[in-house]
This record gives sequence, structure tokens and C-alpha cells, in this order.
Amino acid sequence: MWKPKQLSPTNAVHEKYEDHPRADWTNLKTFNWHLISEKQKAIQALNAGQLDMGDKTINQAKQNGKVDVFNRFPTSSIVKLSMNWNNKHLARRPVRRAIAYLLDHDELVQVIKSTQGLNYKPRDTVTGMSTKATNQWAGEGFRKKLIGYGRNSEPQKAKKVLKDAGYSKNGKYWADSSGDEVKGLTYLTPPWNIYETIGNYVSPKLKEFGFGNKLIIPSSSGFWKRWTDTHDFDMVNWFSDTSHPANAYSTLSVAGIGKFDEVVDAKEPTKSCKVDRRMPDLTQNRSKKLNQPIRPKYPTKVGQMGNGGAKQTLYPVKWGNIMSQTQSTKEVKKFTRKLMWYTNWQVPHIGFYDETRAYWGNEDKFDFPTGKVDDHPHAKETKNEHYTNSMEFLMKGHINAKTK
Repeated sequence: MWKPKQLSPTNAVHEKYEDHPRADWTNLKTFNWHLISEKQKAIQALNAGQLDMGDKTINQAKQNGKVDVFNRFPTSSIVKLSMNWNNKHLARRPVRRAIAYLLDHDELVQVIKSTQGLNYKPRDTVTGMSTKATNQWAGEGFRKKLIGYGRNSEPQKAKKVLKDAGYSKNGKYWADSSGDEVKGLTYLTPPWNIYETIGNYVSPKLKEFGFGNKLIIPSSSGFWKRWTDTHDFDMVNWFSDTSHPANAYSTLSVAGIGKFDEVVDAKEPTKSCKVDRRMPDLTQNRSKKLNQPIRPKYPTKVGQMGNGGAKQTLYPVKWGNIMSQTQSTKEVKKFTRKLMWYTNWQVPHIGFYDETRAYWGNEDKFDFPTGKVDDHPHAKETKNEHYTNSMEFLMKGHINAKTK
């Protein structure tokens, strides 16, 4: 609906295409996208009255007096800690499980609420999906069978899984049976307020327990290079979209179950419209960037802690392709349970909380989308567009000005 009209290092002016099918949904003719440099503070721009809409920094928005929170809703996303298996300690399941037991999710969400004003929902265990999506696709009964790592910190259980794996702590750090200490871990987080808050909370907790680490908060460009290109980190804060199991257990990036497609030889697409159920060929058995096994075996019995008993093989790329193509809800649920149980047993990442979106704006000047139906054509059909990111509100015509 919009085209860039004027571009500068600090501002992008967008003008509406008047012949767009939704052009009459909004009376806005233009909108200005302020580009705030990393050296500036968004809060300063908010307090100076330069911003009419935004998200995060909810406490500051409430205190501002010029803007109000107009929309708040839970999403299917989870924010999580992903781990790089190129680190010899993090490649060991007991170490990853120890971190899962150690983290206190209730405490973390309280820290975020006090600093950001956002009321997130803490997580009970490791599933790879939001609580709502978990119950939708796997069911509460299945979730209760999974290994419970707890909402609150359980340091004694964390110590036990380490000791059972041959680790000991005689000084400042935990060490494996060869004496190699768990220290020097690089903990990467993007330079965004909430993610910095998470890093500043989790990093000291790991240090206090005996996992030496250094929190790294680079520039945005520096983060993206390490996140998508070099993978120069041992742990990283990021989020995962779990609106559908194929997204939650994506094999395309660290945001999903792992980055597996880079070592898969894709076969030529089939000419039929049938679901592609072929087994892809592998160029190697482990992923190139995160060193994860592509086809590991894991227990068939859900909730089993150890390695014994009957085994099944993980086929993440094949299962992901089927889930993204099939029309069968029953089949999606079957593979969701397999991938959820693998994630719970293997702990490739640890979800911190179920995300909540909250948006604020100048309601004296503008009408913003809320949980109610808009006053425009197809309002009921497009109400779901109110539960997305703030830029989509503009792009899809859901914001109107009350004044010229």
C-alpha cells in the first residue's frame, strides 16, 4: 500500500498508493518511519514527543503521558536460549539439562515485567513450542509425560545430572572427568532492551552456578553477522515462531530445532501434488554450523531420562517437509509429538517464556487496532490482522488519523 517517497539516514517518508484495494481503509496519506541510530535512545525520542506508535518500553510509555497502550495479546512465539554444540561441554546433554534445571522462569519474567512492563507467561519445561501451541498440537496429556525441568530453579537436580555425567566442582567452575572446566562460554544477545535484560539476568546465574561465560552485546550488524553467518557464539538469545509445528521445528536456522538443510542434498521437486515423503540424502552426518547430529536415535518411551530401551530415529527434514505440506491434522500431530519429545529429551534450546505483544500510541491523534472489529469493509474477516507486529497495522490499513 505504501511506497518510499523520501529517504534519509534518519527518516523514511512513505506515500500511499491511492489505487490500492485498501486505500480507502485508512485516511493516512503518508507515514514517517524514524530511523534511530544505535547511539540514540528510543526512550529519548518517545519523551520528546517524536513517536506516535511503538512497542516494548511499556513502562516508559505508561509514564509518558502522551501515549497509551492500545493493544496487548499473547503470541505463539517463545524466546529461548539456543546452544552451539561445537563447544565440547554444551555438546553434552547433561550440561544442557543442567542449564534447563537451573533457570528460574518465574523470576525472569518478573525481572522483565519490572524493567519493561511486559507480563510474560513463564514456561514449565522444554517443548520447543508455546504452551498454547503445545496443547493444540500435542495435547495436555502428552505434555505431562515429558521430562519436567521446572518453572523454578532446581540447582540440586542440575548438580545431580552433572555429577552423574562425571562432572565435579572443586573450585569456581564445574569440570569434566578430564579436568576441563566449563568456562569461557560466549553468550551472545542482540542489542535490544528485553534481550539485554535476559542476558544480564541469565549470565550471572550461570557464573554463580559454575558455568563461566561472557555476555556479548554487539551492534545490530555485528549480531546479525554472528547469528546468521559465522555462528561465533556458544549460547544465543533469540525467538522462535511456533504458530505451526513446521515453524517451531524448522530445520533452516537456530530459531528452529537446528540448522540441518545446509547438509541435505535436495531432490528434484516431484511433478505431482502429493506430499513429498522422500528421504533426503545427507552430505554429512552433522550440521556444519552447530555440529548437531542429523539422524540421532532417541528413546521411544516419552519421558525417559536415559539412553536405554527401544530407540527411534529422528528425521527432521523429512518430517518437516511433510508437516508443511500435508492437509492431515492427525499426521501433523503425530510428527509434532515425535519432534517435541526429541526436543524435550535432547534440549537443543531452552524456552524462557511465552511472548506477549504490547503496543502503545498517541490515541488523541490516531485510532489504532485493538481486540475489537474495525469500522471498515471486511472488518470481521481481517480482525486477525490486529494480532501481528506494529508495522503490519500500517501496511494493511488499520490505522486512521483523528486529526489532519
